[in-house]
Amino acid sequence: LRAFLRQRMSELGAASSDAFFWAAFQDAPESVRTHTAEELAYKLEHIQKPIDMLADPELHELILLNQGGAAFERVLQTLQHELALVDKLRATINQLEAKREQNRNEQAALAEQARNLADATLRLRGDMQAAISARLGGRKVSVLGFNV
Repeated sequence: LRAFLRQRMSELGAASSDAFFWAAFQDAPESVRTHTAEELAYKLEHIQKPIDMLADPELHELILLNQGGAAFERVLQTLQHELALVDKLRATINQLEAKREQNRNEQAALAEQARNLADATLRLRGDMQAAISARLGGRKVSVLGFNV
């Protein structure tokens, strides 16, 4: 249809002053004789869109997938591979979240131990200062170098 419309457009454009052309089309049906170049261009434009859609490579791939075969198997293998990667990533995420929770629990336990050690260190410092003060006859003693 596209080729026919293009041929008719070229005939109308080239033969507008050709008497032989007009004589040949006197016997043509009324629907063929009365077409103008603008009408043919309009019709050609409207059939070009569906033709372009049918020639689309994506549509061709969809048709191949619908029919099965190697294209379908290739896409299926690709999707299965991606699904396996997603499962692997999910497992890794779950492991990391478990490890993060474990680290938080350990951090909380170690923070409690650090507070206990700091308190014990301050008590020992006080005890040490008291013992040294007692040996020096009650003089006030301050041990330096403790940053708790």
